Amino acid sequence: MYTIGEFSKISKLTAKALRYYDQEGLLKPSARGSNGYRYYSLADLEKAELILLLKQFDFTIAEMKEVLAYDLEEEDLAGYLSEKRQMLKQKVARQKELIRQLDDLLTTAKLRERRQMNYEMTVEQLPAEQVALWYFEGTFREIGSYTGKLFQEVKGRANGAPFCLYFDEEVNEVGKMALGVPIKKTFASDKVTITTFPASKVLCTMHIGEYDRLHEAYKALIDYAKEHQLTLDTPWRELYLKGPGKLFKGNPESYQTKILVPIKE
Repeated sequence: MYTIGEFSKISKLTAKALRYYDQEGLLKPSARGSNGYRYYSLADLEKAELILLLKQFDFTIAEMKEVLAYDLEEEDLAGYLSEKRQMLKQKVARQKELIRQLDDLLTTAKLRERRQMNYEMTVEQLPAEQVALWYFEGTFREIGSYTGKLFQEVKGRANGAPFCLYFDEEVNEVGKMALGVPIKKTFASDKVTITTFPASKVLCTMHIGEYDRLHEAYKALIDYAKEHQLTLDTPWRELYLKGPGKLFKGNPESYQTKILVPIKE
């Protein structure tokens, strides 16, 4: 049996790490003296060597616990290592995407500083309007996947720009929303909902630029409503007057999105 100091030397794990692994239940000593001293065996050394191997490949404490919970055969260890390899590949891909986003942010930072959006607010009275709606629960980034389906169902009956309705009062990871388009006349469909928007009073503003900055328009709307004591209602509507096409994304800086929010009377 080896004392913790001796075991530290032959296992290449510090005494501090050994105490921590003991506390976490990852590597407990085979024996413990009446004075609380830890004593390690050759079997503990084999486990320590495996821990060093797993640490080398960024296994977490929780992951190492799972690997060490059973008597491993060589093929079992290979399976765990293969699975970890896939996790690391996904992590690298995610980090590369973050780097790309940072590069995009850095290249456009000065441009954004030069062009701070000034939002002009208007209160409009909208007439009643027939629309086709495709309801779904999801995120803003999923809207594009439903746009083609909506227009395929509506076909030549569209009578204006597409829009998205947000029914939740706050932002959720997955929210209730509907993609819609005005229509010339009603038609039968089991995929979209045909309805009529009643005439309504709305607070509006125009956002020029990429969708990632739409929150700036929402802030301006909310601040204006507070300042003028307007009570806003749902659903909030984003009207996509100019955006990406079917084949080409175009210039995101020139996208035009009109935001319309119902005002409670």
